[in-house]
Amino acid sequence: MKKTEQEKQQFMTDHFDESLLDFIFSEIKFALENDPQIDSYDMFLASMSELLERIKKSPWPEKASDFIEKFYLEYEDAHQMSNCSEFREPYEIYCRITRTYFVLTHWQGKKFFRMLLQKFPVKDEKNIISTWTNNFILSQFRSIRINDKLYFEDIRTQQKYLIENPPKILAINGKALPELFVALILPTEKAYTTEAVLNCEGFKLIHPSFIKNMSKRSWEEFLLQWYSKNLLEFVTDRYGRQETKLPVFYAANQLKGESNEEFANRLIEQDRFLSHFPKRQILVSFLIEVIQTFPKLFDAKVNAISLLQAIKLLFTDIDFENEIEFEKQPVDFWLYLILTTLPEQAAQLRKYRLQ
Repeated sequence: MKKTEQEKQQFMTDHFDESLLDFIFSEIKFALENDPQIDSYDMFLASMSELLERIKKSPWPEKASDFIEKFYLEYEDAHQMSNCSEFREPYEIYCRITRTYFVLTHWQGKKFFRMLLQKFPVKDEKNIISTWTNNFILSQFRSIRINDKLYFEDIRTQQKYLIENPPKILAINGKALPELFVALILPTEKAYTTEAVLNCEGFKLIHPSFIKNMSKRSWEEFLLQWYSKNLLEFVTDRYGRQETKLPVFYAANQLKGESNEEFANRLIEQDRFLSHFPKRQILVSFLIEVIQTFPKLFDAKVNAISLLQAIKLLFTDIDFENEIEFEKQPVDFWLYLILTTLPEQAAQLRKYRLQ
C-alpha cells in the first residue's frame, strides 16, 4: 500500500530524529567514558530538558509546549525584564525545570523519557533512573546539616532527603544555599541529586495551612506558578522595569542556496522571544508563507526587524483597526500586508502567546 505524503513526511521526520539522537548519545557515551568526573545521573537529568531544545524539528518540543505554557510568564512581562540578569538567569533555569517536569509527569513526556532511557549509554544506573517518574520530588526546601551531611527538608511534608555530592550543589548555586529555595530532586543509588536550586528568599511566604491538604500534583503546579510570578514581582520591585534593546537593522535578503525553511529559522533567531516560542514549527510555517507571498520585499535593503516586530504584535490584543498607522511605521506596514493578505493564517497565530 502506498504511503500518503503526510505519512512519508512523518517517516522522514522520525528517521531524522533517530539519526540525530543516535549522534547526540554517541557524544554522551564518549563523555561518560572519557571523563571520570561526569556523573551518569546528572547527565541523564540534564538530557531530559536539554534534548527537547536540541531536537526542534521533531514533534516533542511542540508537545511539551502544550503542557508547560501554563507555567510560563506572559510574553510582555518576560520581554520587559529580559535584560536584567537577576531575572533572566533564574527564569531560564526555571524554564529548564518545567521542561523536566513535563518529561516526568505528562503521558507524552513519559514516552520521551522512556525513549531517552532506552538510548542512554549506561547499564547499572538505568534501574534507578527508570523510577524517576514516580519518585521525583518538586518542592520548596530548606537545607539542614546532620552529622556533616547535607539534607533538603521539604517544607510541605517535613521529610528530609540526603543530597549527594554537596560541593556540586553549592557550586551550582555559586554560594551558600539560601534559606528557602525551590528544587526538583531525584533519587540516585545512595541519595538524591538535583540540577539547580531556585532562590526564593524575599518572596511572599506560602502559609502552611494553605498547602496542607493539597495533592502532590496540585502542590507542584501551584509551586511552579507561584515561583514565576514572585520572581517577576521581586525583581521588578528591586530593579524596576527594563527596556529590551533590539538590533537596529538586519538585512531581509535570502542567502544563495538557503531554503525557505532555513531562511525563516535564521530570521526567527534574530529575535530572542520569537526564537523561544515553543511552537516553533507553526511560527516557521507562517513565516515561510510570508516569504512566499511577498518575495520582492525580502531584500538586503529591507529591515527584517520591522517584520519580526510585526509578527510579535500578532500575538497581542492590539486593536488593529484603530492602532495601525501603516503609512507612518514600517512595523504597521508589515501588519497591514499580513492582515489583509494572510488574514486566516494571522488569526491562527493569535490563539497563542509568546513565552
